[in-house]
Amino acid sequence: MLRNANIYICTAAEPPSAEAMANAIDRAHWTPLSPGQVEGMGFDGIEQTEDRSLDLGPWVVGRVRHTQRKVSSQAVRESAEDRIADAEQRNGGIIRNADRREIMDLVRAELTRSAPPESVRRWFAYHPQRRMIVMDGTRNQCEATLSLLRGELGSLGVKPAAYGLLPDTVMTTWLKGESPPANCCGFGESCDMRHPQDTANKVRFRAHALDEDDVRAALDSGMWVTALELLQDIGSVEPLQFVLTEDGALKRIRHPFVEIEDSDREDQLSRLHADLLLGLGNILGVVDLLARELGGMPELQEVREAAA
Repeated sequence: MLRNANIYICTAAEPPSAEAMANAIDRAHWTPLSPGQVEGMGFDGIEQTEDRSLDLGPWVVGRVRHTQRKVSSQAVRESAEDRIADAEQRNGGIIRNADRREIMDLVRAELTRSAPPESVRRWFAYHPQRRMIVMDGTRNQCEATLSLLRGELGSLGVKPAAYGLLPDTVMTTWLKGESPPANCCGFGESCDMRHPQDTANKVRFRAHALDEDDVRAALDSGMWVTALELLQDIGSVEPLQFVLTEDGALKRIRHPFVEIEDSDREDQLSRLHADLLLGLGNILGVVDLLARELGGMPELQEVREAAA
């Protein structure tokens, strides 16, 4: 399930259709790494099926599989020790740091090529009517996925979603005033702060009530909020929990879903589809909430007006 959400807006006059995106996902399929290949990515089958794209109402959904060979720094150091010792014996003394680094890099490359591959899977969802892409993962991972799809589509003009007001400014105002935004029933127990003039001056609060004196002291010292956990009332028993970051991304999303037990494979797939629809609907609700509280999404509005 989506635990993080990076939001992108399609800026092209004609965004890809749902069919075009589904076909691009099917073509950009994942393949196992060949011998010596260090990294690869593509769209994988979803939950033991051959389907790489799902048509879920307004959404086209896929699952990206990123495979990489990795080796630990400790393994590199241990393997490089003998080579460094041999080099020092040949040279008759301690070798330079630059030569040490060169040997380390060579050993790392050799070990990486033979290391067992590890895979990570992340969700991708496209809503053509909303001109919106939602992706799990880091910004770099998302950009790699977009580049992959751009190669299949020929072009894919997208930008990270941007709001009219800076999220860090508004989050600081919320927390200073102890007033969460509309439709939010409170703050969570997670917050990051940074001083605007001294970016190395940072503080993190985890599992910590945000109305305590030390939080207030950090705000009074001039720190700005760069990440804030919010609780949104979505009509369920438990609220939707998520962390809003200074760049507008959503992290550590906790969807208030009920777990299922002892289901056959068909029921599990049906539940996956339902959970994806509910989860993506929750994320759309958060985006709409943020657009209201953060001064809209000017770039999206401009694109829509230009295309009208």
